[in-house]
Amino acid sequence: MSDVLTAKALGDGVRAALSSVRSHLAARLAPGGKLDNAAFEAAQPEAFGLARAWALLAATDALADWARRGKDHEGRIAATFAALTAAEIAGWAQVRGPALGLTGAFLTPDLLALTASGLDSGTLGGLGAAIIDR
Repeated sequence: MSDVLTAKALGDGVRAALSSVRSHLAARLAPGGKLDNAAFEAAQPEAFGLARAWALLAATDALADWARRGKDHEGRIAATFAALTAAEIAGWAQVRGPALGLTGAFLTPDLLALTASGLDSGTLGGLGAAIIDR
């Protein structure tokens, strides 16, 4: 799988899980379509985390779009950023899972493998060397 496709696959996996979290929080914080201020106040950590996760996902998407117009180097950067984003959001989801309505693994085994390979020390070292050589 190319680096750009890896970045896209990780972004899509994160997006699906975040959509589930968004639906869960909306149902919890706005029953009947009206925001419950007390419930929102109590859910500030989850709401902030969700907003931050969507921002990371938007940056991942932007980097993947940039990489499509570039060469191999840009794809490697996008794939690494996507792996970092997926790992960070998966960690957040693991810690806050029940409050987020997540009952299972945040990422599928395939996406976990992509994340692990993207954050492998050899992969990161190779990217670092390529950046220095540029």
